[in-house]
Amino acid sequence: SFLRRVLHVENHYRQSVQHQLVMQDAILTAVAGGQIQMTPSGGLANLDMNNFFLPINVRRDHLLEDTLQVLQDAAPADLQKQLRVTFRGEEGQDAGGVSREFFKLLGEQLFVLQSMFFDKVVAEEARLLWFDRASPKESVDFWMLGVVLGLAVYNSLPGLDARFPVCVFRKLRGETLGLEDLGELFPMVANSFRTLLKWQPSEDLEKGAANELFANTFCLDFTVSFQDEGQSRTKELKPGGKDLAVTLENRAEFVTLYCDWALTEGVAKQFEPFKRGFSRVCESPLLQAFTGDELSRIVMGETDIELDNLRPKAKYEGYTAASECMFWFWSVLQDFDSSHRRLFLSFVTGSDRSPVGGLGELQLIIQKKPGALQKGNKGRRLPTAHTCFNTLILPEYGSLIQLREALVSAIENTEGFGLE
Repeated sequence: SFLRRVLHVENHYRQSVQHQLVMQDAILTAVAGGQIQMTPSGGLANLDMNNFFLPINVRRDHLLEDTLQVLQDAAPADLQKQLRVTFRGEEGQDAGGVSREFFKLLGEQLFVLQSMFFDKVVAEEARLLWFDRASPKESVDFWMLGVVLGLAVYNSLPGLDARFPVCVFRKLRGETLGLEDLGELFPMVANSFRTLLKWQPSEDLEKGAANELFANTFCLDFTVSFQDEGQSRTKELKPGGKDLAVTLENRAEFVTLYCDWALTEGVAKQFEPFKRGFSRVCESPLLQAFTGDELSRIVMGETDIELDNLRPKAKYEGYTAASECMFWFWSVLQDFDSSHRRLFLSFVTGSDRSPVGGLGELQLIIQKKPGALQKGNKGRRLPTAHTCFNTLILPEYGSLIQLREALVSAIENTEGFGLE
């Protein structure tokens, strides 16, 4: 939590510097053209405020296409401006909530197995997203993945709904990867290698006999086989590898070379543009100081989804903590299963993941819906939310059952932004 707050402050400072540079450039341009004017209040007129933000205007039904076009057209300096996201045809103003919805929708299309970016075997066995070396996607698509991840970090948004392994972030930090990282993605292979490394011959065997027994037991050479575009291929891990048996003496070298191929060389075509995209946005010296594990926690968020942790910092407007309706409300949240907890969190904040440090870092505002209530309407009006400010607008209901039914209906059937 502390690391995320420090990064947030540093990123905010960098955005402020970028804001000042845009302001200076605009003033110099206006002065040079003789177009500068003063407002009655002493401010500057004729300044295009859009220059201070990275505007992202997208269609929901063409989200990836529109996003890629915006990111490709943006200069590196533009990517370090504050985001201002709009969905075409919707009236929502981006005070943070629209950006969170934008990244949530991107995650649902990008960071899933169906996107064809990621390895199916790893997704099924390890339940993680790892780059597919046989992916049909172009380099520019992996570049976009990196930019999206970088923008989420730079703008201090909640964790992306993506199941990246920690080793992705270790690679972004340039850390050396090894058997433990391989185990995160390919647990069965890693366990086999651990057995390989631990195997010991009988003490009465001579060195030559021990090496021969080892080679005959494991039957390995310095090659790796894999599928590429439906074809079975073999890659030598070192020159002459197909003719070099793995023995007691060189088994550690074999494991090291295999890890390097699986985690680095074998996915270089996919990972390198991904890294360039991430670095195009995130070049902060502070960010470079984080370890891969720390960066993973910052980006992915924590797994804490205990909604009761929202209670200590909750703010009430129109209600009090002792209101009967609030007693029912917290009881309903406590009874929610995992999926409904995530739906509620997404409904109120725009993201179904907790920030680093857990839900105790958020302040939930519970606001009574204004206007007189008629007795017959107490169970009919649904809650609404302002995700930009983590605000739940909750009508007063006549019973716990009515409140539960209305809240569940709202969180299960709401998407999009609009202004009443």
